[in-house]
Amino acid sequence: MPSDIQAPLCQETLRIIDSFTTDFSTSELRSELQETGTVLDELSSQQAQAYVYYRIKRLIARGWIVKGPSSTKLKPRYEKTELFEPQSPIESTKAPVTEPNSSRVSMSSTLQERLNKYRGEMLILQGEAEECDHLYELYPEFKASLMADYQTTVDAKSVLLGRIRLLEKQLARLEVN
Repeated sequence: MPSDIQAPLCQETLRIIDSFTTDFSTSELRSELQETGTVLDELSSQQAQAYVYYRIKRLIARGWIVKGPSSTKLKPRYEKTELFEPQSPIESTKAPVTEPNSSRVSMSSTLQERLNKYRGEMLILQGEAEECDHLYELYPEFKASLMADYQTTVDAKSVLLGRIRLLEKQLARLEVN
């Protein structure tokens, strides 16, 4: 969402929440915002919903609203607290404007760094497993403790292998698109 529309929307959001006399839902807040003719109308339904959830989350973090007692997991309702201050603007956070290609390059770079890190960790774990095997051959009487270490290493290798595979898939998708 462009940062130049956040300030009016923040104030409008606070004004609408202040106008609710009882608890409210995200859909009620979104409907009210859309009825006021704000730039929220220019957003897709999904973007408008994301905006409302983001603002709700920020207001909960400030302690200005809480989930009401009549909330359900699927249909939460919110209530204003005594800390609610409708005249106080919520500071806007300017999202960095990045070109899609630079975002893709940035993501690719980050994924590649993580992949290299995980591959390094995999080599370390491979060395650890091989050392467990070697120590077992030398000291079979310590089988129990060596097997526990070996199993921990094998489990960690499995997790890393899953991460490596996922990163490789994502990098391949980025290269194709």
